[in-house]
Amino acid sequence: MIHLLKLDSVDLDSKDGTYGRSALSWAAGNGFDTTVKVLTKGVWNRRKGVWLPSIEKAQIDSVDRYGRTPLVYAVWNGHVAAVKVLLKAKARIDLEDEIGGTALSYAVCNGHNDVLKLLFKKGTKVDSEEDISVELLFSAASRGHEAVVKLLLETGKVNPDMKDQVGRTPLSWAAEKGRGAVVKLLLETGKVNPDMKDQVGRTPLSWAAEKGHEAVGKLLIETGKVNLDMEDGAGRRPLLWAAEKGHEAVAKLLFRAGKVDPNSGAAGGWRPLTNAIEQENLALVQLLLAEGAKMDYRYKIVCEPNYI
Repeated sequence: MIHLLKLDSVDLDSKDGTYGRSALSWAAGNGFDTTVKVLTKGVWNRRKGVWLPSIEKAQIDSVDRYGRTPLVYAVWNGHVAAVKVLLKAKARIDLEDEIGGTALSYAVCNGHNDVLKLLFKKGTKVDSEEDISVELLFSAASRGHEAVVKLLLETGKVNPDMKDQVGRTPLSWAAEKGRGAVVKLLLETGKVNPDMKDQVGRTPLSWAAEKGHEAVGKLLIETGKVNLDMEDGAGRRPLLWAAEKGHEAVAKLLFRAGKVDPNSGAAGGWRPLTNAIEQENLALVQLLLAEGAKMDYRYKIVCEPNYI
């Protein structure tokens, strides 16, 4: 490692093309504390044929594509020695990644007491362990951070079927955002209700149908525990949401999965066929007609301005 760093052309802060992580990040995450120490203390440069100490050091708080620093990865994996080196090098413990996680919050969630003691020496105040875990779970599920969701579930400190202030569960958020890997992970716990309604009566399938997430819809349907024709608070069913947004693939999925009413409507008389015609979506219109959708008089009055 030291011989490599003596090369004049080496960029200490170069990052990989996949995760955007620096050499310091990888070393810290794998517990290579000696390498971390070399990178944080500075390397040697050649001056007039002689190797001399240089003030050039790796960026301590370099962030990757998720906004995570070397300290976060060292904490995450419980590498106490690497954490000590990074803290001595003035690594910040309060920097948030894209889901709001910090080095301290991951230490709390992981239960690495030795690491926690080191971080608490910095005099940082922290919310309760439960509050941190809950906030991270919802954020990670929504943004598709499978590794964080898995970490939190493995601690056994969070309820994967908990609700937020609007009655939505982590599964609901993951379904809406199309986070298939997270949806699969949550369903595999066997502790979530795939048909849970939120405060406006929307289910995870309803959200997936609206957003056109066919793969997520399939995962939910395969549980055998979802109502394909569940109405929300406005009388809308998954098929109506799919038709309104023009998601033909989701509509097909619903029809293949079981008995779905092609004429289910909502307030104002709008039906799946109404929406498909309004969007001039011929493929969707043909699908709905083939499944028994009916053209009614009300549609002509509403949608044909020259009818009278």
